[in-house]
Amino acid sequence: MMLHLLIGRYATIMLVIWTAGAFYLDDKAKPASRDEKVDYRYWIRYGQERLHFEIRRQQEEARSTGKVAKNVILFIGDGMGLSTITATRIYKNQLAGGYGEENGLSFEHFPYVGLAKTYEVDSQVPDSAGTATAMLSGIKINSNLAGLDARAKYKVCDRSINEKAKVENLITWAQMAGKDTGFVTTTRVTHATLAAVYAHTNSRYWECDSKVPEEYKDCVKDVARQLVEDEPGRNLKVVLGGGLNQLGVPVEQEDYVFCTRDDKQNLVEKWKQGRKNYLFVNTSRDLMEADVSKVEYLMGLFSPGHLPYALERDTSPDGQPSLLNMTVQALKLLSQNPKGYVLLVEGGNIDNAHHEGYARHALHETSEMDDSVAYAAEVTNPDDTLIIVTADHSHTLTIAGYPERGADILGSSNIMEELRGHDILTYANGPGFAGHNNSNCSQDYWREVSEKERQDLRYRPFAGWYAEKETHAGEDVPVYSRGPHANLLSGVFEQNYIAHVICYSACIGPYATYCDVTDFPKIDAAKPNSVGTLSLTYFHFFVVLLSLLQEIKLFC
Repeated sequence: MMLHLLIGRYATIMLVIWTAGAFYLDDKAKPASRDEKVDYRYWIRYGQERLHFEIRRQQEEARSTGKVAKNVILFIGDGMGLSTITATRIYKNQLAGGYGEENGLSFEHFPYVGLAKTYEVDSQVPDSAGTATAMLSGIKINSNLAGLDARAKYKVCDRSINEKAKVENLITWAQMAGKDTGFVTTTRVTHATLAAVYAHTNSRYWECDSKVPEEYKDCVKDVARQLVEDEPGRNLKVVLGGGLNQLGVPVEQEDYVFCTRDDKQNLVEKWKQGRKNYLFVNTSRDLMEADVSKVEYLMGLFSPGHLPYALERDTSPDGQPSLLNMTVQALKLLSQNPKGYVLLVEGGNIDNAHHEGYARHALHETSEMDDSVAYAAEVTNPDDTLIIVTADHSHTLTIAGYPERGADILGSSNIMEELRGHDILTYANGPGFAGHNNSNCSQDYWREVSEKERQDLRYRPFAGWYAEKETHAGEDVPVYSRGPHANLLSGVFEQNYIAHVICYSACIGPYATYCDVTDFPKIDAAKPNSVGTLSLTYFHFFVVLLSLLQEIKLFC
């Protein structure tokens, strides 16, 4: 009997040692290497594992709802980090006569909130094309590329690599499922976020043929041509934004032109070819007076490049529509499809304003996007429409000092004497540095700024480091959601996970067979650092430890 106990204890001790060793190695192996993250399969596996983990964790809630997202609306506030959201909440309420801090934006009332990690495979602070690709395809990629996984390199086109690196996304999968798709934006329709919708390119900046290096013109089409000529771009039912220059439409040139077409192609005319029931518009009147219920394809280009900021746009009938107006018409058209739709709405000028250091414009652009979210929430049913509001990345904007409650968020009120004149909103870097220095940016003291100056639409708050363009920031961004399976977007997760949740919720793409919430995804062989494996390792370790303690007690 004693021998039996000794053997049992010896075996148990060895099992504990083996398990502890395995746990130690597994814990040490947890961080994925850079090489692993270059492999697109890493991101697919991560998204699947995270989704599986969330579904299991919230299994009862998923079973009780059992709903499918017939429609998906993804709002991306370009550069709309948490400080921008907070400042806009205050700004919008102050415009309405309140203190500012008390009421939330429309999407802040959504039932689920999460945080998305925005870094890219090769960049700690991301760009818009790579982050949009992550949210749409479920795969993280390198910075400044669109629609190509991390095997592809920035500004280097290799046809054989590109063919292997092309990634499909939820726009393609929605079209395959018979849904209608489209996007609206306040930027060029060929800009970074939108390029990720339909293009596969080694540079987000290759928007028109004159930007593509001569040696690569036979390797990759410019972004505008991919929109008009290739799938899924040519199948989009709604395309609204700016970018007449990029698509080769003759216009009176502005002072700044990002790119024009050397090939002299008018891609809007090419877009019209082969379509019988289409509408092209270029003024607010034409858009809003159109009976889009009788239209199958709608394209609207309202400026040579980006649309003007909302506070500066031409609001006459011959001017540019608001983001809200574009969203209204897009939803009217897309909602006719009984199989549903996927719509991307981008508040793109939030980012442009931040880069210029124009805090007032950035907040107002965010407020405009909030109006669009409120409208979408009002006219859709949360039982069949998943609405997600998030950002691709943030900016260096901060809310600082000790201003009194209700102080003008765009002002300088502070209760501390040494902070008198300190802007409540400041940037860590950007062009605002120069305007606040007394002379030539080399002195260590700052000039006083009048309140009249601060009221200027293009006033630049103080920036701590001079840069011609203010930069992005790298902290996590919030994700607000409501609708079928929105609960899966809680917690902290990689940004590419958003695409996996959308596809699962809508039963499209890789998750087309998962409409039955009791039929959970079949996950690829788990890596040692997967959530499930790590959890089981903890469980295994403590069970065996308990067994050992029982043996010791028995021996004693």
